[in-house]
Amino acid sequence: MPDEQTTADSIFLRFKNLYTLLRSKLPSIPIDYIAIKPSPSRVQFLEKAKRANALISSFLKKESNAAFINIFDKMISKEGKPRPELFVNDMLHMNTAGYEIWRKAVKPYLL
Repeated sequence: MPDEQTTADSIFLRFKNLYTLLRSKLPSIPIDYIAIKPSPSRVQFLEKAKRANALISSFLKKESNAAFINIFDKMISKEGKPRPELFVNDMLHMNTAGYEIWRKAVKPYLL
């Protein structure tokens, strides 16, 4: 998740560097990226996370054997806020309901 100094563009560039490295070493493996999740304890970074997710998703749409797994939208309320009922008391780590969203989103990408 972003911090005060990190930008969406810098998150994307870090991702792209990692992706390029993985592709150079393992050109045929599937690469499935799970979106940055929206946590209530980090709501101040929500817009950076959204923008970084959008950049990464757009990039991966042009790549073969790669996918963007969008858990972000499933963890946001209709008001555009992180859903606190998906987290334990620290509002950072997910509870069973949060992990169930991930399980359903990731399952179609598993071999």
